[in-house]
Amino acid sequence: MSEKGSVFTASEHNVREGFPFAISHWIHDADKEILWHSHEFIEIVFIVDGSTTHVFQAPNSSKFESKVSKGDIFIINPGELHTYKILKDERIEVINMLFYSNIVDWTLIRDAEKMDLMDFFYVQPFLPPEARFGNVLKLNKEEAVFARQMVENLAYEYKNKKNNYKLLIKLIMTQLIVVLSRMFAEQMTVYSSLGLVKTLKIENIHRVLGYLERHYSEDITLEQLAKISISSERQMTRIFKSITGETIFGYLHKLRIEKAKSLLLVTDNKISDICTAVGFNDISFFNKVFKKIVGVSPKDYRTSKAQTGSIKNEFISTLDMGR
Repeated sequence: MSEKGSVFTASEHNVREGFPFAISHWIHDADKEILWHSHEFIEIVFIVDGSTTHVFQAPNSSKFESKVSKGDIFIINPGELHTYKILKDERIEVINMLFYSNIVDWTLIRDAEKMDLMDFFYVQPFLPPEARFGNVLKLNKEEAVFARQMVENLAYEYKNKKNNYKLLIKLIMTQLIVVLSRMFAEQMTVYSSLGLVKTLKIENIHRVLGYLERHYSEDITLEQLAKISISSERQMTRIFKSITGETIFGYLHKLRIEKAKSLLLVTDNKISDICTAVGFNDISFFNKVFKKIVGVSPKDYRTSKAQTGSIKNEFISTLDMGR
């Protein structure tokens, strides 16, 4: 059964357009139920203390439960439904980092030989649920202390807002994701043993898929993606199609249209603004691609959904890397 949940919006959680970052500290127990919910933004969850069961709903509506405990860190993508199933004697303390991908300084890690430094951000969040949550990043005591210090530095800068705090938050977030990716790399052998990451080439295509999901609204070139996949453009496009069944730009168009469909349903934004927001530079081309994929124009899609009363949360990630 597919769950419905509320959408935690960026504005409600102070993830501002001008500086898309917020951090919050929570203690959860069985006295207050945590309802199914999703977010407009990316969320990194750091379990500071305690343990409980995290429940995640995949795009196909199947559910995956996993035990999370002190030292665990995982990412929830925009639109993904999740909750916690907290028993009577359980209690967890969490720190949530809420942000959009442009908070990270990508210019520091664009050399091809360094692309694996971002795999916790590009690869891990798009693995099949059994790999993603069955083997969440578990920090040992030393690693947890190191990560906690970075997180506390983020909280300090965010709270006090002293001179250049935005720059420092960007640098610390970049450092945090690089450090977590380094730790994640050490767990990749576990995924390999499960047959979930079969070859390095496939892993690199996973990185491309993650990059498209994070940066679909930006101008994207084959040259960029080849660098990310550490392969030639020809080799990358061949492997990409063998894994996804789509050409790269065919896949990107579908991804952008799915994002546009969501915005058409849950916002009152002008269609021209939605066109730009999802990465299209030409409204005529956007309308053409939308109609080809969906079967109707953006305007008719919005109108028909409104008339049938089916406007709801559809911020579900279109990536299913388990296929």
